[in-house]
Amino acid sequence: MRDELERRLDAFYRGLDDSARRVEGRWQRPARKLPWAIAGGLAAAAAAAVLIVLSLRRPEPSAPPIEIVRPAPRPRPLPAIPMPGPEAPKPEEPKVPVVAPVPPLPVKPPEPSAPKPPEPLRPEEPRPTPPAPSEEPKKPEPKRTVLERATATIREVEGSFELGDKPLRGKQKDLSVAAGDRLRAATVVKLTLGDDRFVLLSPRTVVEFRPEEKRLTLGIELGDLHAELIGPGPEVRVATKACEVHPIGTVFTVRAEEKRSTVIVERGRVEVRGAKGKSALRAGESAFATEDGTVSPPFAADGRLLAWTKPHRPAESTLFFEDFTKPGAWKAELEKGVAKGVPSTGAAAVVQLETDKPIFEVPLRGQIQIVCRADRASRMYVQFFVRDLRVNFRKEMTILKGPAWRTVTLDFDDLLPMDKLKFPGRAPAGSAVYDFGLYYGEEAEKGSFWVDSIKVVEARP
Repeated sequence: MRDELERRLDAFYRGLDDSARRVEGRWQRPARKLPWAIAGGLAAAAAAAVLIVLSLRRPEPSAPPIEIVRPAPRPRPLPAIPMPGPEAPKPEEPKVPVVAPVPPLPVKPPEPSAPKPPEPLRPEEPRPTPPAPSEEPKKPEPKRTVLERATATIREVEGSFELGDKPLRGKQKDLSVAAGDRLRAATVVKLTLGDDRFVLLSPRTVVEFRPEEKRLTLGIELGDLHAELIGPGPEVRVATKACEVHPIGTVFTVRAEEKRSTVIVERGRVEVRGAKGKSALRAGESAFATEDGTVSPPFAADGRLLAWTKPHRPAESTLFFEDFTKPGAWKAELEKGVAKGVPSTGAAAVVQLETDKPIFEVPLRGQIQIVCRADRASRMYVQFFVRDLRVNFRKEMTILKGPAWRTVTLDFDDLLPMDKLKFPGRAPAGSAVYDFGLYYGEEAEKGSFWVDSIKVVEARP
């Protein structure tokens, strides 16, 4: 930009020199006054040049304006003034574009932030009043937890015994017992829990009741306990010092002694659990547990340990009874409560029942009682099938001819396996029977055979 200004100033000075020459030629003044007039014109021209330079400067927003000061030109010696001639045309002055200053960009003022709402005044917490110097601060009393003992109601209790410190005798209806109550039997005591559910306690037996929501545990310290838990009802468990007995719809007996406990199963299944093992028992089996929690494997039960229960139990219980008064799944001709055998392969007449559900379970001790008659003397055999073993057990006998009904009785010990290679002995107690039949005569015979009733009973040991 400085070069441009210098170029313009040089052109302007040259124009002033030409103007001075014209003025000098037009007006002839005395020689002594001419230098002062020239000096005044030169000063005015210098001032005008300074003003033009100041007006042409473009302000720069970032840097402050720079003032250019040029020294005044020295007066040149005037040459000889020629005679005035024709006036030359006046040269046009160069037009300098005027650039308007660029205003600075407006700065947006910061938006005022919204005033924060005043915080609500918090109520001052009441200061605890200091206790008087003579009074000591009281400590809050801890809440007392009241524990209620679980209770159970026994439908009926019969015998002489002590419940806690209270002696009782005879029959007690709806007797309520709580957890921790102890019963000491003076005689044989019968606890009836429901239909076909009862517990017998031998004399001098001590039992502690431990009722829960859906279970009743009987803890034996010393003595014998016999339980028949056939009907529906709450779960019953028996615990001794050496083991815990978990019955599954069964009949069993527990004898608790000082250093060991013995369990005998008559019917159903029982699991004996100790600290060092467990054993699963079936009907006719027994096991014992020692005081260190060891449980023995199952072995054959000794029925003599159950002699004390006989006077307080029925001599036998019925496991199955059929009088043919209702039609069923029998393979026979039913008429007026009597079943007549039908011919079958290998026999002259057959009365047979086969179902998907067990007909009965083989008892520890029991009998099969059949009321029948025949019009011809011949052999008859009774047979049932044990599905778990896949073995048939059979007993043969002779049926005499006659119109009178005869009762034939067989012990379960008399029925032997047909395939002794699969199973050599009698049918295990507790085995489920799904197929039962009576087979009379030979296939070529023409005799007839009738059955009035069939009954399977369980005899007490």
